[in-house]
Amino acid sequence: MRLQLYILRLVLVAFGFTFGGMVVLALPGVAVSAVHKLKGFPILEVIKWLPLALAELGPYLVPLAFLFAVVSVYARLAADNEWTAIRMSGRGPMSVVWPSLLFAFVLQLCTLQLLSEFLPWVRQQQNTFVLQAASRGIRDLAPGRTEIQLGEFYLTARRRDGPAFLDAFLHLPAEDGGEARTLRAERVRFRFQEEQVLLELVEARTVLGDHEVRSGNPVIRLDTALLRSDKKSKALSSRYWNDARLEAEMAAADPALRRTLSFEYHWRRALSATCVVFLLLGVPTGLALRRGNQLLPQAVAVGLALLYYVLFMQATRQLARHEWVPEREAAWAVTLTFLLLGAWWTRGALRR
Repeated sequence: MRLQLYILRLVLVAFGFTFGGMVVLALPGVAVSAVHKLKGFPILEVIKWLPLALAELGPYLVPLAFLFAVVSVYARLAADNEWTAIRMSGRGPMSVVWPSLLFAFVLQLCTLQLLSEFLPWVRQQQNTFVLQAASRGIRDLAPGRTEIQLGEFYLTARRRDGPAFLDAFLHLPAEDGGEARTLRAERVRFRFQEEQVLLELVEARTVLGDHEVRSGNPVIRLDTALLRSDKKSKALSSRYWNDARLEAEMAAADPALRRTLSFEYHWRRALSATCVVFLLLGVPTGLALRRGNQLLPQAVAVGLALLYYVLFMQATRQLARHEWVPEREAAWAVTLTFLLLGAWWTRGALRR
């Protein structure tokens, strides 16, 4: 039992340090992405956004950190001849693997929880944050300021009358496959509601080249996703519904939509199994590359992880989109393939 606790402690410590280091390394890239997405927002709002952006990386950083931890621990056991000593003591090779397997199953449950419940909540918080940040930014405008840019949305006016913008020019970003619009209005006022921003226009005119078409006094809705420069993001798409809502929507959906939602449901479970896949890939990688530079196993681990994620993100959705196989099999195809390959490779490594 001491041996198993020793292995488990090594993996836990390596995982903790690796995960922390990966978060630190990811932070600059996330910060740059946040500045781009929240173009026009104050820098303080961008900083507040960072934890929400980092949270979205959780389902990918957890398995990746676990892979590096496993490779590091088992490469060290082999390089220090501890693996040889364990085998010579008469212990079965699985006695050294099952502590990591147990930890992999725990991480799998945590990752599934992240995908099924936590990320949908994070997405809702992102929409709420953008709305509140936009509201604060507009309400806190300097008295003489007549220009606003939030993401792809842009407004400039000749002057202001309290919260109203007079003789205003607006650029409205494209929404749901439509076209971007340019308008002029005598007066513009902002109103904020839950997941949207409302623009109340007086004497509005749509600008079409050199011509203007009267549009009356419309009230225009802007989703919070459009206040970011992230054109692919949609407010609460099916990928960001929790499992309970997915199941409820599947029960009432038509066959085409049910297939899409069913794929998303099984895709989350397949992605959560990545930790087990990476265990079966990490153990033989560490044992097989025990000699020489200890950076080599980590480099091989990077390549394996990159190959797995590229195939998982692309191949599974292509299979589902073209309806070549049922949605459940499409979601699990890459994961099951790597599970079988990893099991075969691990079996061979443990028998040598």
